[in-house]
Amino acid sequence: MQFKLFAASLLASAGLSAASPLETHQKSCPILKTGDYVWQVDNFIARKLDGETINSLSFHVYGTAGNVEDNCSTTETVEPGQFYQCTTESNIQFAFQNDRSGLLLRQDVNGVQSVGSVTVLTACEHGGTGNADWVCKTDAPAYLTMVHYPQAS
Repeated sequence: MQFKLFAASLLASAGLSAASPLETHQKSCPILKTGDYVWQVDNFIARKLDGETINSLSFHVYGTAGNVEDNCSTTETVEPGQFYQCTTESNIQFAFQNDRSGLLLRQDVNGVQSVGSVTVLTACEHGGTGNADWVCKTDAPAYLTMVHYPQAS
C-alpha cells in the first residue's frame, strides 16, 4: 500500500512538472547597435613588434546616430594607464589595456565628460619583420554605450 501511494505521488509530481514548461534562460545580453549614445568601433589594428608590447594602434569610431566620427591612432608604445588623443582637433581620447583587450573612450564636450568601454576581440597573425612581430585585427565591429561621467561633489 505504501509503495502504491509513493508511486502515485511520484507520477503526480512528474505530471505537474511536465505540465509547466521550462523557460529558456537568455544566454547573453543583447548588444545595442544603434542609438544616440551607441558608438561603433571598427578597423581596429594593433601592432606588437616584440609579440607583447603594442607599438602602434589604430581604429575608426563613430556614433551610430551620426553625431560623432573620428579616426584614432597612436604610433607610441601603448601604456595601459595612458589616454591618447584621437586627432589634434578631436574631443575624443582613448586608452587600451592589452591584458584585457579593453578599449576605453572618453569624450569631453563643453566640460561634460562621457565614457564608454568595450572588449575588442582580435585575431593576431605574424607581421613582416620577424617571428615576434604580430598584427592583431578585429573581424567584426564592437559597440559601446557612452555614459556621462559623474562629477565629484
